[in-house]
Amino acid sequence: MQFQMLQKQMEQINEHVELIQRQRGEVIDSIDALEGLEQVKEGTEVFAPIATGVFIKASFKDTKNLLINVGADTVVERSVKDVIGLLKQQDEGLQEKMRQAGEILEHLQEQAMQIYRQVEAVEAEE
Repeated sequence: MQFQMLQKQMEQINEHVELIQRQRGEVIDSIDALEGLEQVKEGTEVFAPIATGVFIKASFKDTKNLLINVGADTVVERSVKDVIGLLKQQDEGLQEKMRQAGEILEHLQEQAMQIYRQVEAVEAEE
């Protein structure tokens, strides 16, 4: 019973790690896109998404500043460099969460191994 609980917890942590990895991928993709923005000239036409699968033609008017949502329906202007810095901080936080999850997973695996050894010892005595 305890072994099954540990297995369930390990599965949940693995799912959590996968979610964090996807989030990191999105953050890294965003950083890459913003770093590429430095080469884009003002006036360059793009297709901007306005809904799933729906785009509008737009052109860049300012490639040095971005508008970011800071919560509570509040948008502020920040430089591309500042936004990249914020995204890198997010990535560091996600890496730390992955490290912590890895430590917890390792601890749970040790506990599961101890239970497995105890079961083997009992079976060997019989």
